[in-house]
Amino acid sequence: MTGRRLGCWTSWLACGAALMSLPGVSWAVLGESVASVQADQIRLHGLRRVTAKASAAAAAGVQSHEIHRPDGMALTEYVRADGIVFALAWHGPLKPDLRPLLGTRYDDYAAAVDARRAAMPRLRLRAAALQHGDLIVRETGHFNSFVGRAWAPGLVPAGVDVDALR
Repeated sequence: MTGRRLGCWTSWLACGAALMSLPGVSWAVLGESVASVQADQIRLHGLRRVTAKASAAAAAGVQSHEIHRPDGMALTEYVRADGIVFALAWHGPLKPDLRPLLGTRYDDYAAAVDARRAAMPRLRLRAAALQHGDLIVRETGHFNSFVGRAWAPGLVPAGVDVDALR
């Protein structure tokens, strides 16, 4: 390698090391603390509203954190009384990036999508109900209109009807 190329590689490595040393961005992740919901609000450039859910969910101390973007996309994150995110719901013209929202469960989601596509290669997924591990995702959508929910059954508080969470 010439000195010029070596210097270029050294610069890239130094830049990569600097980026890796920065504090990580936290997301409100399914199964993790509510403390990171504000990071989603900032990342999505939206307005956040916190409400207590009605009926049995309120008795269980469930709160919903709704983030609304100017483009019409809305994300709702459902939080147990102990501060753990147990479910997500979204609707709007775009599907949110599920990787940061599902966290370690994203690999289960991707595996379920891949398995479904392999089993039915000609089928275009417009509506899907996927279950893999401790994750259930139900979503549907077409151009400019996407709706979905994801939850971890093992984290849902007793007495909470997941179908009522929208």
